[in-house]
Amino acid sequence: GAMGVGATWLDELAFDAEGQNPHHPSRGPKNPAAASLIPGGSSCGSAVAVAAGLCDLALGVDTCGSVRVPAACCGVYGMKPTFG
Repeated sequence: GAMGVGATWLDELAFDAEGQNPHHPSRGPKNPAAASLIPGGSSCGSAVAVAAGLCDLALGVDTCGSVRVPAACCGVYGMKPTFG
């Protein structure tokens, strides 16, 4: 079975393409594949956790690429299942 290991970063209102929140002291997670680049999208915490090796897989919210864009930015795979 699976075991939850923690919570990850999600942008305010799940509405951002960069994975950054100016209202939070840390400003958002750092891209483990390239620290000078953005981690991408609103569910970037999930992609960062997988790319950093903290977990094997993670869940995220994908409305307009919010899982797939961060996965691409961090060098991991992101999947959005089809409807129906």
